[in-house]
Amino acid sequence: MSDVWIVLIGVSAGWVLSVCTPAATRWLTRKRRRRALALLVCPLLEQFMLACQAAIDDEGKRRKGNRLPSVPWPTGPEFPPEVDWTSIDPRLANRILWLRSAATRADQEMRYVEEDLHDPPENEPWFSYRRDQCHKLLRQALWLSFRLREAAGLPPASDDPSDNIWG
Repeated sequence: MSDVWIVLIGVSAGWVLSVCTPAATRWLTRKRRRRALALLVCPLLEQFMLACQAAIDDEGKRRKGNRLPSVPWPTGPEFPPEVDWTSIDPRLANRILWLRSAATRADQEMRYVEEDLHDPPENEPWFSYRRDQCHKLLRQALWLSFRLREAAGLPPASDDPSDNIWG
């Protein structure tokens, strides 16, 4: 009778290992890919946030009596092709990839509104609208970076380089 129990335990252990090992391997691989994605994408999102902040802080330059922007409009982040977007939630991936389109759309809105609000010599309504648009893009990029870091188990971004190195 004890031989039957030993065989039954051996078969059960073999079955559990044959089912759990591939599932655990898939889970660990997906976790590694998610972390690699976050390590590639979060710095690009943070560079985009810096470009948005520079556009928000822009006071413009004076040329021939006209106040013109001194900082170019921030373009959306360009992501490397080797990123595996299937390793994160599809809604989060869609929002991250959508950010470039949102920046392009906001730029087109700025060009459309420019004819109405870009009146020399002061142009304050145009600069105010530009700051508002850049602030919206900045908030979206900040939220996406936070969510991606959270999903990958990375520490939050910090201005102190030692925090980013040592966690």
